[in-house]
Amino acid sequence: GEDDITIETNILDVSIDLYEKTIELEFFKYIRPEEIFSSKEELKAAVEEDIKRCREENERLGANE
Repeated sequence: GEDDITIETNILDVSIDLYEKTIELEFFKYIRPEEIFSSKEELKAAVEEDIKRCREENERLGANE
């Protein structure tokens, strides 16, 4: 409905079909506010930087072990 909350997330390093599935997410780090990009290239660069920062944070926390 109109009051539903949605979020976009990337699940890294796995290949599983989650379409139409309900999942539970745990937040542990705020990355950045919502942005509007003027090109696909800018969006792609921002997502790549987000992923880099997430991988670095996961490594720092030992989340990949």
